Amino acid sequence: MGDPLRLVALCGFTAIEVRLFHGIFRVSATREQHYRAWDEGSDDQAPSLYLVKQGKPQAFDLWQRWSERFGNQGAPILEIGTPESAGWTRLSEHAGREIPSLLKPVSAKRLLDTLDELQPQERESASGALISDDVSLDEINAIDRELNAPGEAKIGRGKRVLVVDDSASLRLQMHITLEKKHGMRTDFAADGAAALRKLELRSFDIVFLDVMLPDMDGFEICRHIRREFGSKVPVVMLTSRNGRRDQLMGVLVQVDDYLVKPVAAGRLEQVLEKHLAG
Repeated sequence: MGDPLRLVALCGFTAIEVRLFHGIFRVSATREQHYRAWDEGSDDQAPSLYLVKQGKPQAFDLWQRWSERFGNQGAPILEIGTPESAGWTRLSEHAGREIPSLLKPVSAKRLLDTLDELQPQERESASGALISDDVSLDEINAIDRELNAPGEAKIGRGKRVLVVDDSASLRLQMHITLEKKHGMRTDFAADGAAALRKLELRSFDIVFLDVMLPDMDGFEICRHIRREFGSKVPVVMLTSRNGRRDQLMGVLVQVDDYLVKPVAAGRLEQVLEKHLAG
């Protein structure tokens, strides 16, 4: 895991809120992964991640200034918001990725568990690779070569899989991993309409659904699957966030599992084993 201490930059919070976060970080001292508030006066130590008050322009400005100062705009970000700030998109648009968020009131356990999920993982080999939206062609080719090695265990050989995601990079990585490593038959869709057409034509043994698609979200597609096709096929959401709201939406539409992007290869295999073994 690397250094268990992670420094959290607090962007745009009131003095009372800052004291609350300091208290929560003290609680984390007994955990394997623990946190401490980053000191703005530290010139030689960059924040490990950014905690940003959602919907507050001053908070966005702080994140922008500090992340540019240390050149770590790709560091994990978690927004803390309210129902009124839920439509705030400025940070995600500038960062070029979907930003996970938690709604107030934030309990110590919810915050620490969510921060733990943001722990960056290193891409080392095919067995520990990360499947994500922004992998280069060279990296994909390297994964492809490693997965051609003999002796790989197969999970779900011959099963038919539908992957619905608008990222061509992620679709290619899933194709390589599912077909070459596990011997599955894969089909793909880049939006909800194409996915529903494929579901009308044939049955699948498992469906992977991106939450954010150009025409509809993954939860809506899952609702169609359950309502229109009467299908019990396992549905796994591909998402860069796994907050309370998304989990509640998943329960309502009968989602079976979640894979949080970037997806560790080991975690993908756990999901395949859980839903396709036997």
